[in-house]
Amino acid sequence: MGEKTEKKRLAILRILQEANGPLGSSKITERLLAAHHEISERTVRLHLSNMDQEGNKKAWYDRLTATVVMVCVPAAAEPEG
Repeated sequence: MGEKTEKKRLAILRILQEANGPLGSSKITERLLAAHHEISERTVRLHLSNMDQEGNKKAWYDRLTATVVMVCVPAAAEPEG
């Protein structure tokens, strides 16, 4: 994965981490544009979808910060019982 893609994904996750609740791609795009990132809503949706398919949102959050509030935990990681 390229450096630009990685920076965009981290920026998206940073916006999600700072949000007080769930955000859609339009709100994420709005906030990224306000922070001078050049990105379309379609690209934001694509990155979110790709991270979901790769199943690595946790790894991306870990890269973003050492103390993470998890918003996405794979079903397989949930405790049984």
